[in-house]
Amino acid sequence: MLTAATLDAAADEGLASLTMDGHWALQLASKFDGIIDISQTTRSGSHQFRYPDIMDEFTRLERTFSDTPVVLIHGANISSIQRNRGVFVTIADPGGLRSRADALAWCADHFPEVTYDRINVCYPRRLRLD
Repeated sequence: MLTAATLDAAADEGLASLTMDGHWALQLASKFDGIIDISQTTRSGSHQFRYPDIMDEFTRLERTFSDTPVVLIHGANISSIQRNRGVFVTIADPGGLRSRADALAWCADHFPEVTYDRINVCYPRRLRLD
């Protein structure tokens, strides 16, 4: 069974691969064990995400955007709120995004089918340690 320790290790590895210098990237997902997201379903059809579902979502996004670095990090790595360490955040870092407008354009190009509330699946984020 996949555990928090497995996701913690992946998040530590993901953070090590990012440059946290304030450049723009995209937050594609954000989940913690037990979260209920009525707008998404797990592979089993549930709206409740457990550790294996979080890893499944990350792996799916990594495959979907195989031409872009996609990593898993802890929410506390991009937030001053330390309890966010239990939140696992999937980040796409395509490079070359000079502004929030560039990031939003990337989201529109890569999620054209999401016309309502695209920000929930592709959120522009500056990568910096807060």
